[in-house]
Amino acid sequence: MGHHTGKRLKLCLYGDVFHGWEKQWDDSKTLKVRIEDHLADAMEMIENAVDREEARKAAEQRAFEEKNRRREAAEQLIAGWHTENVRAEVLDRQLAAWQHATALRQYLAAMSVRIDTLADEPARQAATAWLHWCERHVDSCDPLHRTLAMPAIRSATWEEHSALLREIMAELAADPVRREP
Repeated sequence: MGHHTGKRLKLCLYGDVFHGWEKQWDDSKTLKVRIEDHLADAMEMIENAVDREEARKAAEQRAFEEKNRRREAAEQLIAGWHTENVRAEVLDRQLAAWQHATALRQYLAAMSVRIDTLADEPARQAATAWLHWCERHVDSCDPLHRTLAMPAIRSATWEEHSALLREIMAELAADPVRREP
């Protein structure tokens, strides 16, 4: 970067498209300015730009690592949340089945009263046979007539897993204190 007869030297620095900046210095015979006089300024601009880029990359890396940490924490929570969801579903189904069986038993009690009023023996026998079948059927539908125990936990579907992952990730991002199942 020395002087060249009849020509002026120019020093230009260009930033990138995202952090656009441009600076140039020209030799000036009239102002007795040389490019060399601006090298320290140019080096400082370059060093500042490098520092900013390194800080941006470090922040990006920290954000990436934090998201991965939350995802790992979420994956560990998914099984517990899924287990709780399945148990709640089974309980809801058992309640519905019990309510249905209870209503059917009330109907069968009314059916029995009606059968007692039948005078025609063949009609009475047919109705009684139907009542007995109905009673066995209701017993087979009633969850209280089956073994009561923790239900087996089926595998989560892809949709359930994805929904739980989204829910837990959002919760962890909003509040790092985890909800325990």
